[in-house]
Amino acid sequence: MGAAPPDDCTCRTRGRWVGGGVGRRACRRRFADGHEIPWRGCADRRARGSSARGVLRALASLAVSDPRTDLAADEAPRAADGRVAGRRGQATRQRLLAATRTAVADSPYRDLTVVDISRRADTSPATFYQYFPDVEAAVLALIDELTDAGGRQLRALVTDAAWESGDAAAGLSQGFLAFFAEHGELLRVADLAALEGDDRFRQLRTRLFNGVFLALKDLAHEARAVGAIDASASPGGIASVLTTMLTQVSSHRRGFESWGVSADELAATMAAVIDATVRGDGSASV
Repeated sequence: MGAAPPDDCTCRTRGRWVGGGVGRRACRRRFADGHEIPWRGCADRRARGSSARGVLRALASLAVSDPRTDLAADEAPRAADGRVAGRRGQATRQRLLAATRTAVADSPYRDLTVVDISRRADTSPATFYQYFPDVEAAVLALIDELTDAGGRQLRALVTDAAWESGDAAAGLSQGFLAFFAEHGELLRVADLAALEGDDRFRQLRTRLFNGVFLALKDLAHEARAVGAIDASASPGGIASVLTTMLTQVSSHRRGFESWGVSADELAATMAAVIDATVRGDGSASV
């Protein structure tokens, strides 16, 4: 009689075995009547199972993904560990961001704590750390959201205005002052961090105003092409100076008001400078 079946054999036909090797060490089995047939035991079934799993993996790799789903996953807010937050998780994250914004408005940036923000959001510091590694990360997320929406809003003040009417410059100046009045606390934090050398805040701030700069540059190109400004004027230089004027004057409005200069006076003066620069009589040169 042949050797006994190996211990790793789990075939249901094991009890019918009479002789001959089985499993991984042989390929035939012999029954009591003397006939032999090829053995299809454990190892064979394992091989077939492995082959089937390979086919399933291949089919899965050929599955066509929905780009809309992929894009949504890429754009969805993520937790601190990189996971995409679910609906409830995103609601918690937004609540934490809203609490962070309120805290920025009420307290100096350097005095903000995770405990204070968590209490304002009616949650725990442990929950905060599931979404942000520190206060700075939460503030960065807030400014990042502002950069996308705010950048489009500010650019539209230039691109959607009717510059031939003469009111566009006033609308641009008033729009900047209103934007800084609404988001001034966050923008001051970005300015402070950028001045301290934090490149992340500097890049966000640059991105926020990049659309305005490009729109003003195009406007200056058009003005130079029709002879409204001097042919030697630099559209890039004009856009840089006007963008800096709009951001800095709007950022320091409260200081100017303490000197007795109203917001209306600031808006009118900035509008006059813009008009003289991009709608001048040909004497403007930068």
